[in-house]
Amino acid sequence: MSIRFSIAAFVRHTLIGAMVAGSSALAQSPVDLPVATNGYDGSALQPLNPAGLPSIIATWEILDPDRISQYLLRSEAPLEYQGVRAQTRLLFSSADWNVETDPLDGSLLATRSDAAADEVPGGALAELAALPLADPFALELDARARLEQLGIPPEEIGTVVTRRVQVQGVLADGGTTRSVVHAQKVFLSRSINGVGVEGHRAVLTYTPDGVFRRALLHWPPLAQEGHRLHTTMSRAEIMARAEQAVAARDANFEQVRLRWRLLPSPTSSGDVRLTLIAQASFDELSADGAHLGERVVLDLDLEASE
Repeated sequence: MSIRFSIAAFVRHTLIGAMVAGSSALAQSPVDLPVATNGYDGSALQPLNPAGLPSIIATWEILDPDRISQYLLRSEAPLEYQGVRAQTRLLFSSADWNVETDPLDGSLLATRSDAAADEVPGGALAELAALPLADPFALELDARARLEQLGIPPEEIGTVVTRRVQVQGVLADGGTTRSVVHAQKVFLSRSINGVGVEGHRAVLTYTPDGVFRRALLHWPPLAQEGHRLHTTMSRAEIMARAEQAVAARDANFEQVRLRWRLLPSPTSSGDVRLTLIAQASFDELSADGAHLGERVVLDLDLEASE
């Protein structure tokens, strides 16, 4: 019997932290501007926090092997340096964990040394099915605590999503067994002043009953200056620009959704600068109105400023 993996339909979203109330960086109040018109939904373009970077931000210390061992892995065994892979990835290991860090990319990967145990032979399905399922909310709290103790401020942790990964056995006759939970994954996105940072996130993996097994992190430090976090464009101007950009693609759609995003650009020192954009996304339709299932995303330049 072989094993087939799938992401379960069960997805629970938890928004941790709210945008700080304050003056809007938009030219006009959202109340006075259309939030949806001509198939364009700008309701997510809420007033921006007028502040700059938070006073406390993540630094290079989150890649320090001693901190990783003590706070992220919560292991008493120190990580020992083992060498370099692909020129930039530093390798460490202990009796229980293997760790790779990339100082130029601001990333790390940590896996238990018995990672082969995560493979699921056919006979293990019954054992998996018998495991009690840890509460996703408890796993989210644990994941947040590990990141914060590692050195990531809570102000930088945005949306938290828990997904359950399921497995099925494929029988000799082509049929399948009942799905069972193989792992629970907590996805934590990076956010600055309530706006998500594109591509920056952490993924922490747990067994069904809540044992921490793996961490994948991409969270490079932010430059001290040079960020463009605001715009003087009004919501109406942004929606008009989105209409022009989408029209140029000659696409067929029902509704375009707009939201703020921050695009990171690496500097020569390895940290990143952030630039505010508006992101337009829609589900494309065929000529006869059928959903194609392809998600198209456009990044709109906002003439962002500090």
